[in-house]
Amino acid sequence: MMNKRTLAAVQKLLQSGKQQVAVSGVWRELIDVQGIGQLVNNKAISFTSKEIQQLRAIVNRQIEGDVMHTPMKGTRLEMAQHYSNEKMADKTVFGDLIWGCSQHPVPLLNGDAITPNGSFLSFPLTELNVSRCPLLFIIENGEVFRSWWKLTLPRQFDTGLIVYRGHNSNQNAMKELVQQVNLNGNTIGFFDYDPSGICLAHEMGVTSVALPQGWQQHHSKHRVATKYNKDETFTSQSSQLENKQSLLNGALHTIASTILKGKWALTQEHMLVHKAPLEIVYLNT
Repeated sequence: MMNKRTLAAVQKLLQSGKQQVAVSGVWRELIDVQGIGQLVNNKAISFTSKEIQQLRAIVNRQIEGDVMHTPMKGTRLEMAQHYSNEKMADKTVFGDLIWGCSQHPVPLLNGDAITPNGSFLSFPLTELNVSRCPLLFIIENGEVFRSWWKLTLPRQFDTGLIVYRGHNSNQNAMKELVQQVNLNGNTIGFFDYDPSGICLAHEMGVTSVALPQGWQQHHSKHRVATKYNKDETFTSQSSQLENKQSLLNGALHTIASTILKGKWALTQEHMLVHKAPLEIVYLNT
């Protein structure tokens, strides 16, 4: 029986109408197991018209459908419509969910939801009423996100939807959410105040960032910054920001220069635990 990766490779070949593919581990294993296909100069594998039909028949028997028209991607529920094995799904059960919370009701399409302190919601992007989310506050660190109600935010920004920035499969959903909110609203990124955090702000395309108050003065007046700055972290990340600095504009370029000049690496955890007040800096200025 073919695994998901092999089935997807065969489907791609059959739907392309071609009879030759580049050599790979997947195809080498397939021709060894099925006994069809010819290796050409160790660079390609060629199939006769008859062998192409054999491949199609083999796959059709396994998926109980026509490989030319049956999807190979989707959730377990979507795969259950076509296959006896719903685990053919290429999406993880919780992989595309947004994690969010707010001091105010979270606007979902099927009704507003409340998130008391210490809790948060998980929902697909398609269930969020984005038109009612003019303010999005993105937190980089999962532990800080779980303690979202402890953040010291300026009052005018504590009404927004707070979301975890995600990782792996749900990062695509987060990127789409940022793009949608940016059309008519404001997206604020709260990242570590270090080279990596500034690079993340640039990659995510947020319109604003939350920084420790007094960042323009290199935190000279704030005890948290001077006591908990991580010199080793800055050293390991500085080249990443230096290489990207020419791509940064406006306020983000100024912030990057300040971090590099002051050799700053202050984590979100320290800013949260030691109640460092935050200020919002707009990046289009």
